[in-house]
Amino acid sequence: MSEVSTRPQVGATGDLSPSPIRPAAHSPETIEFDSSAFDVATMRTTEIGGLASCMMCLTAVGSSDASFNGYELTEDALPLLGAVIMRLAREADQASHQLWSQYKEARAAANGREVQQ
Repeated sequence: MSEVSTRPQVGATGDLSPSPIRPAAHSPETIEFDSSAFDVATMRTTEIGGLASCMMCLTAVGSSDASFNGYELTEDALPLLGAVIMRLAREADQASHQLWSQYKEARAAANGREVQQ
């Protein structure tokens, strides 16, 4: 595998780039990505979508005159949905901190430096 591309680098304007793309530094360390926080946030988003669609469908089916005028959330379901959304917000905050620390660790490893806390 070659270290530097032999193709000319073309910028967004169509002009040749003044300098070639710098090859990535090889690091002997294995950089692992822990996606657990992201997976939890994704799962919670799916839960919110499922919960909201289920509540809306139940409300639409329960109409008295059998005519369909749209969807409406029932008042007793809103606190449940709100609690799940708040849980998602907390978990998204945790995921952002986890991803940021992993990014800093990977960047430091790629540049051959120690991770600064």
